[in-house]
Amino acid sequence: MCDSRRISVANITKMDNSNASLWLDKYSPFSINDEGTWKKSHLLEVASISVSDDYQVFFNEWKELLNSSGFMVREAETSGRMIIGLGGENPAEVSITLHHTYGVPYLPASAIKGLLAHYILNTYSDDPNWKRNGDYFKIIFGSVDEQGCLDFADGLLVWDNFNRHPLVADVITPHHPHYYTGTLPPADWDDPKPIPFLTVTKGCKFIIPIRGEKTWVELVFSILDDALRQQGIGAKTAVSYGRLKLTANVVDPDTIPWIDGRLNRAGDRIIYDSDPNLSVRFELANFERPAARPAGRTALKFRKLTINGSTIIQSKLK
Repeated sequence: MCDSRRISVANITKMDNSNASLWLDKYSPFSINDEGTWKKSHLLEVASISVSDDYQVFFNEWKELLNSSGFMVREAETSGRMIIGLGGENPAEVSITLHHTYGVPYLPASAIKGLLAHYILNTYSDDPNWKRNGDYFKIIFGSVDEQGCLDFADGLLVWDNFNRHPLVADVITPHHPHYYTGTLPPADWDDPKPIPFLTVTKGCKFIIPIRGEKTWVELVFSILDDALRQQGIGAKTAVSYGRLKLTANVVDPDTIPWIDGRLNRAGDRIIYDSDPNLSVRFELANFERPAARPAGRTALKFRKLTINGSTIIQSKLK
């Protein structure tokens, strides 16, 4: 930013409902003489900005649009802190993904799909259908030649009148900065340099919308729930950032019909009677196996339940 522009914005004061995204990117009180000490105070200032009342109107209209457009929506709540877009361009050299118009954190659809694809490729790699060019993978994500069958939308922050401050300041402390840059080996006399950055606080809720055939959407939500709980989304997931849990989806089991099937020879897969080409693995979900299976008896009935965001397949002998 040129000096004339810095002078013109120097006297602009932050209001409680300012746009956090604009304040973070455009109103940094940069000075070449303070050795970066302005970063901490600036990020604390951004974290103090509350979500505006205008966002409530937008959020309610957005939910109505999702419902009228055929999206299935689940809420996801942060189990700890979360940071998406840490490496983005920013005067403070660390960033966070914020909504351009309303300045609130959100889950980009690209990040949701990226996490889902990475988790599937690493968790179900032994099944050809879930490999990058497999049939199931292409149904969800498509390929170079064809579009996927599911639509993902951004996961927006849930309006909560009791939690109007979703951002909180955090800090990274590299103890051996010269070693990390490859210039010198680590030493006891190295000078740690704390780096402040912004995160989403614990307990923030987001809506995640997915549209498509109901069975596939429910399956994707089940896998996504595992991915968000176990792997996390965004940066610093190795130290437990980015963990979320989907809200419970209460289902009355008596309303879920039983499906005829049979076990394969290995006993690790259920094959549909209606279509021998369709099957589900015990490893793909949390199965309740039959309590006993006499030799030669492979016919059974099964049904899919979604409880606390996880898919459970109940089975019983015929």
